Amino acid sequence: MLSLGGYEQITALPDVSGLTKLRQLCLKRVAVECGLTVSRSLSHLNHLKLSLADNARELPFALTFLSQLRTLIVHGMGNVKRLPADIGSALQHLRKLNLKCADELRELPASVTQLRNLTSLEVDAAPKLASLPCGIGALSRLRKLQLNLCQELQHLPASLIQLTHINELSIFNASIRSLPPGFAQLARLKTLSLSGCANLQALPEGLSELKALQRLDVQECEHVVDSDGLVLPHSVNKMYGLKIYS
Repeated sequence: MLSLGGYEQITALPDVSGLTKLRQLCLKRVAVECGLTVSRSLSHLNHLKLSLADNARELPFALTFLSQLRTLIVHGMGNVKRLPADIGSALQHLRKLNLKCADELRELPASVTQLRNLTSLEVDAAPKLASLPCGIGALSRLRKLQLNLCQELQHLPASLIQLTHINELSIFNASIRSLPPGFAQLARLKTLSLSGCANLQALPEGLSELKALQRLDVQECEHVVDSDGLVLPHSVNKMYGLKIYS
């Protein structure tokens, strides 16, 4: 693993042409003018972690040429409004996509649904993210979907119930009012966290049919909890082995 950057912004990459076996690269405080030469030394890169400089308004790398990436983690996306439109078609081997502190991110490109090997999608602190791609159900291998502090997010795509391999669905402090019908199809779901979703009016029908469910977090979801602190519908409270946080 090679880690570069610190207090000073990275405006240009050093020559790494000799590192022909480089698999993991971590870059901190990457400036917008910094380019990425996709040489032979980076052609087998599996793991890329970026921390963007404050002035960065786009991802300043030829990410879509790093075709062997398995993990992409981007921090400090404060001024980045969008991801590369073809990120899904280019990074076919990507398994983990983590976007943090994305203050200006309004949507994910439709091509994200082409990331058929993706097992984990995490978006943290994206207050302007208003929607997810309609075809997100095409991510057939997705195990974890985490959306934190996405206050503008009001609706979830109906295709969400096609994520039949998902184990963890975590939505924190969003403005959603409901979950898609047909939720009982998520038979492998173990964790459902909806903490801080104060506008949520009801839990989906069929929730009590999810025999694999082990953890349900509905803290600060006042409409789905009765005056005695029991989750509505009451059948959920009788689920064997389920820990409820309300």
